[in-house]
Amino acid sequence: MIFVCKYRKKLLVSRQISDDIKQFSYEICQRHSVIVRYMETDKDHIYYMIETEPTMSISKIINLMKSYTTYHIWKRYPQ
Repeated sequence: MIFVCKYRKKLLVSRQISDDIKQFSYEICQRHSVIVRYMETDKDHIYYMIETEPTMSISKIINLMKSYTTYHIWKRYPQ
């Protein structure tokens, strides 16, 4: 999966923000038994390779990951 920043803004240039997104992604995946095989950030997008049970839909995983990481990043970096 590839998640892109809104309007392709270069928001992930900061190492701290990139590391926080990775941390939040691992947290939410662990809670829902999703295994992250690979994750990497670039300036305006994030790559994920994940593994999950067939009972969990991809759309549900995407929704969980995007909402959780967005909420916590906005909370930590309100600007």
